[in-house]
Amino acid sequence: CDRLAATIDVLPTIAEVAGAALPERPIDGVSLLPLLEAPDGPAVRREYAYYYGGNLIAVRRDRWKLVFPHQYRTMTGGTPGENGHPGRYGQQTSGLELYDLDADVGETTDVAAEHPEIVAELQALADVVRADLGDRKHKMTGAGARPPGRLAPLRSPPGEHVAYGKDVHLAEPPSDKYPGDGGPGLVDGDLGSEDFTDGRWLGYEGRDVEVVVDLGEPTAVQRVSASFLRAQNSWIFLPRAVELAVSVDGADYDVVKTIRRDTEPTLTEGTKTFSAKRDPSAPLVRYVRVKATSVGTCPEWHVGRGGPAWVFVDEVVVE
Repeated sequence: CDRLAATIDVLPTIAEVAGAALPERPIDGVSLLPLLEAPDGPAVRREYAYYYGGNLIAVRRDRWKLVFPHQYRTMTGGTPGENGHPGRYGQQTSGLELYDLDADVGETTDVAAEHPEIVAELQALADVVRADLGDRKHKMTGAGARPPGRLAPLRSPPGEHVAYGKDVHLAEPPSDKYPGDGGPGLVDGDLGSEDFTDGRWLGYEGRDVEVVVDLGEPTAVQRVSASFLRAQNSWIFLPRAVELAVSVDGADYDVVKTIRRDTEPTLTEGTKTFSAKRDPSAPLVRYVRVKATSVGTCPEWHVGRGGPAWVFVDEVVVE
């Protein structure tokens, strides 16, 4: 059967076969049972929207697929993976391109110039999709978008602590892809889960992280902690080093502790908290600084070797 279908159609298909009710909330899948019973029958799905990283990268209607400008990974000229690690991908860039999938399933020949009316029709479809589901590139949220259900539970939140709700200064803003809640999100008493897309993490691509928390007044500080994420299969690495420091005036800092670590080859995902204790009799301080040194680029053993590595930071806890 060469009709359009997607994995999101599996749920409604099984539900119809089993006579089970669908969820009360709207879902995007459609039942493929008619195609299973009559592969040459009418299409049950005519349109599809292709998203990657929150960006709408293509739309399809029947035989026509319109691709929007974006960068994408390809195995063309790449190498296969081994030992549980994926192969090395290349990077290519597409323009606004139209493909006739009946004649060119491999999407090798752009026919946009020959069919401007189809391009316009699919661009109008894309506008409808963006209004419903959003498009990160166009900074659109989408009226129908809602948080997904998540398997990875949130970690036990620290609740209120000395830095809770205080002013936070970021030396550089996080990536637009993973902004979290900005500086305030680092002292809101909540912790990100092991899912880097949960909206709580601040992501920095190929850059170091520097955070300064202003406690507002001289305060007794006995412990400083900061949480980071490791998901190396998604190019997210723990920092090469984390420096935890305190200051009375915000100009001169005393380093409480510098924690250094190596980047080991692993696909294990998880969070790690870097902490430093101060002597209970140490002087009062007003400012707390966290510096995290990125590994910079993915190491040689990694599939993305040479590409920019991410650092993800969440709650800065001061006790």
